[in-house]
Amino acid sequence: MGNASNILFKDSGFNGVIISLKGLNKVKIKKNLVYAYAGALLPNVLNIVKNKGLSGLEWSVGIPASVGGAVALNAGAYNGDINQILKYVYALDVKTNKVIKFTNLEYLGKYHQSVFTKNYKYVILYAVFNLTKCDVKLIQQKITQVLSMRMQNQKVGYPSLGCVFSRLNSGQSPAYLIEKSGLKGKECGGAQVSLVHSGYIVNKNNATSLDVLNLIDIIKQKIKKDWHVLLTTEIIVIGD
Repeated sequence: MGNASNILFKDSGFNGVIISLKGLNKVKIKKNLVYAYAGALLPNVLNIVKNKGLSGLEWSVGIPASVGGAVALNAGAYNGDINQILKYVYALDVKTNKVIKFTNLEYLGKYHQSVFTKNYKYVILYAVFNLTKCDVKLIQQKITQVLSMRMQNQKVGYPSLGCVFSRLNSGQSPAYLIEKSGLKGKECGGAQVSLVHSGYIVNKNNATSLDVLNLIDIIKQKIKKDWHVLLTTEIIVIGD
């Protein structure tokens, strides 16, 4: 587990072992290549590469993910994503105890999809990003622009797991369908569909994970009825 920013634990807990990769957080730079280990936080990596005059990660500002989580889910925003800058991923095959090197093409990252979301036998160790030399001031300008857009559209004001549902194959935003179906502000226990961004479910008042899961089910059923579309969640639910 990295930063757990998109993980919902069930109220019943988890009867097992969880390994935190936060200690695996080194970041090394060789010319334009950035070697970022799985536990490194994406905001920290962005700050390091910005100060080195390396561009390509500006879109990630404000995303509270670890490198491992961002790579596994091919995190992206504002016309940028991990796959655009990814050169290699090194991962441990837990069945053979061998380290496997994935190239960009083998990784086959789509938005919030990759070989690692389809096969949990791999544990990401580190990624190699190929960035571009750029003036630090220009990089900061891009970061400021992205952060401004993010604050306007995603400053939801309550704790959340970020966007709950995956973007549809058509490219349409689930948040658009949710709002059009009149579910903006819908509440279930202490959980609420955000009044700022309908793709977010926020913890408005001591919500339990069951509140969140029940609200997700309500949204799915309503969208299926209104739009004949089956939403899928991009958050990860863990528990017994």
